[in-house]
Amino acid sequence: GVAACTKHFPGHGDTNVDSHHAIPRIDVDAETLYKRELVPFRAAIEAGTRAVMSAHILVPALDPERPGTLSHRILVELLRGELGYDGLIVTDGIEMQAISRAYGLERGVVLAIEAGADAICVGGGLHDEATVLNMRDALVAAVREGELSEERLADAARRVRELAGWTARVRAETDAAADEEVGLVAARRALAVTGETARVDAPVYVATFNPAPNIAVGHETPWGVDA
Repeated sequence: GVAACTKHFPGHGDTNVDSHHAIPRIDVDAETLYKRELVPFRAAIEAGTRAVMSAHILVPALDPERPGTLSHRILVELLRGELGYDGLIVTDGIEMQAISRAYGLERGVVLAIEAGADAICVGGGLHDEATVLNMRDALVAAVREGELSEERLADAARRVRELAGWTARVRAETDAAADEEVGLVAARRALAVTGETARVDAPVYVATFNPAPNIAVGHETPWGVDA
């Protein structure tokens, strides 16, 4: 029941710059891109990947002006048109410097949705309600000013709802007993006993260390696609 996300489109392997800090580039011709970078994405789409994450990366052979996350040529013409992908497109963290430094957070959100992204990933400690409301207001303003069409926004919302609906159906159809048995088998296979084992007669205390809940981790995902 995992909605797999394939990333980072159209490829992030041949880079030496971290998009958390600046805009990376892939300076190769289109023929190389089609034979190399796009191969795993074609395979993932054929396998039914439920989401594709965009890359904050400049690929001049595809779009000399906009990084992938903000490029209609890359997200719509290439990913949807040429590769035939019709699922959810989610951005990489929009707060990353490759986007926020060059375009600003709110402006980056508008340009990403306009380019064809359906959902915005927000991280880097910015998972608070004020940030989400600022992004919402930027989108509303873009629609009112005629920069972003209501149809594009509605299309993005539809894909988010469809993914949320799919995950809800998968959870409802899950065989909990079978899942537990598979988990136990995997856990046993993951353990290897070496040397002497100590006998424990007293009660055993198990400590677990979990990350602090946030927009992506924990039981509450107030702005995510959890239905």
